[in-house]
Amino acid sequence: MEKVKMFGCKGVQGPYPDLTHYPMANRDGGWTKFEIICSTTEKGGVGDWHVHVEEQMQLVLDGSLKVNFRNGQSFDLGPEEAILIHPGEEHEVVNTNDGQTKYLVVMAPHRA
Repeated sequence: MEKVKMFGCKGVQGPYPDLTHYPMANRDGGWTKFEIICSTTEKGGVGDWHVHVEEQMQLVLDGSLKVNFRNGQSFDLGPEEAILIHPGEEHEVVNTNDGQTKYLVVMAPHRA
């Protein structure tokens, strides 16, 4: 057992211009098995089509998201709703809220 550092929702611009990612738990804080990111996006913001080699869970804290998959499936998420995205599933994330949406992203295993 060990105490590890948990970062607050303060951070860096993410890989997509419409999203801001705030690393909360990553290797820099001693976390080695998974990563937690707090993301925010403004009205109409989009995380363009992409895939991950890691398993990913997205949990909406405030606002609403639509998660679209290349296979045609689409899921609307509101506060306290989550989706599990398996490795290799191409997806995009769209803010469907009238304002900012805040959500957590949990990646496992930790991104290399």
